Amino acid sequence: MKKINIVIDHSKIIYYHIYPILVNKKELERNGIKLEFHDKLSEKLFDCDILVLLSKPIFTLINEKKYIFDKNGLMISFLRKAREKVRKIIWMDTADSTSSTHFELLPYVDKYLKKQLFKDRYIYEKQFYGGRIFTDFYHHNHDISDSEPYPEISKLLPDFNDKIGLSWNIGLGDMFSAFGNNRKSIISGRYFNILKPKYNQSHFNIDNKDIDILLKTTANLSRETVAFHRKELVNQLTRISKKNKLFSVIQGKRISDKEFKEVMKRTKIFPSPFGWGEIGVRDYESFIYCGVLLKPSLKHMLTWPNIFIEGETYVSFNWDYSDLEEKIQGLLADKNYMDFVALNGQKTYLKSISPEGMRKFCKRFIDIVVN
Repeated sequence: MKKINIVIDHSKIIYYHIYPILVNKKELERNGIKLEFHDKLSEKLFDCDILVLLSKPIFTLINEKKYIFDKNGLMISFLRKAREKVRKIIWMDTADSTSSTHFELLPYVDKYLKKQLFKDRYIYEKQFYGGRIFTDFYHHNHDISDSEPYPEISKLLPDFNDKIGLSWNIGLGDMFSAFGNNRKSIISGRYFNILKPKYNQSHFNIDNKDIDILLKTTANLSRETVAFHRKELVNQLTRISKKNKLFSVIQGKRISDKEFKEVMKRTKIFPSPFGWGEIGVRDYESFIYCGVLLKPSLKHMLTWPNIFIEGETYVSFNWDYSDLEEKIQGLLADKNYMDFVALNGQKTYLKSISPEGMRKFCKRFIDIVVN
């Protein structure tokens, strides 16, 4: 029996990340894996064969406030101590963005796992304005600047390339409880040792859809290069809807969770902008409510499970919005294709959280964490 200690907190995003582990805890135990979750620092943390550090919780626990970690700082000092006591250390980067990394930690950990990775690892040798590949794009192509500079992150050195790997994305979280102000996932995250998590396989059909486009999003984000993408998408969708006389729900007054779910049932196209990262809860709303996910191109990245298949489970548009109107017009003019993408997206998502999907998760967990 191998013992794995996992450092967590009780935030919503961390609950998404550990959810598939909780669902499969008994199955993993049958495979010789004993799991313990720790939300405090103590010597008990090091009583294990493998120590898994989720990045956001460990930052908080050791009170590390610097974004770039120096060799004598709190974060690396903690890792040095852990190295003396634990055979294997797994760093799980919980940042939303493909671009945001802490590669200065690579000499001190055995594996560095991220939810999303660049397909081309050489991209990690570059610096991006605003810390993200898409914020760099808007800075250079639309002259958008941030009021505060983003720190220069550590590049990936070729010697450490083999330590980098994919973990899993938030789609394996409790997505059905993630919408709106629903507090179920927060409560569950705090009391997961008592509750028995399982996936909600509820979903909605493709019938009776009369709303062409739905987008209600937070656009006033603190970093200008991130906020620009969302603001521009709102502006473009508003223009396209007026020009083409579409029935759209774009921003507007706040509505209740119940009303919002009714609107989602009726929606054909779910545009989903980038936020702090590329993937968000809105993507999974589209799958569950059987609409077409319309999203900025994800061709630069890898994620797992890979349910984002261009032209099959989602439809992409260019980051400069140059083909956005064409893509919307094409979808609305071709109901058969629109239905194909919506149904295939839903089917692919539900398969990822099915018993078959869980068997694949357990195998992946063992491959990337244990082996």
